[in-house]
Amino acid sequence: MNLIKLKNEYIKAKTEFEQKIMSEMAANIKELREHNNMSQQELAEACDMKRTTITMIENSKQGIDVVQLVWISMALNCDARELIPRIEWEVKGE
Repeated sequence: MNLIKLKNEYIKAKTEFEQKIMSEMAANIKELREHNNMSQQELAEACDMKRTTITMIENSKQGIDVVQLVWISMALNCDARELIPRIEWEVKGE
């Protein structure tokens, strides 16, 4: 396998993996927000963010950093680990 093909496969896998994490985290945030009967606006205000930021996060259009994760978890009255998706690791050999 040539180096360029290997690099392209790595980039594709990394992108798919990151999208999966963002998508599952977004679903967890939305589910807990709705469970707490909060609007996106209320969550945004509690986290000192814009409502459009919360919308983009919940639609997997924007990722979040660790600080934002902590603020969101505090606003949702949950442990930050509840928002992070559980990932099953699979090691593939050639």
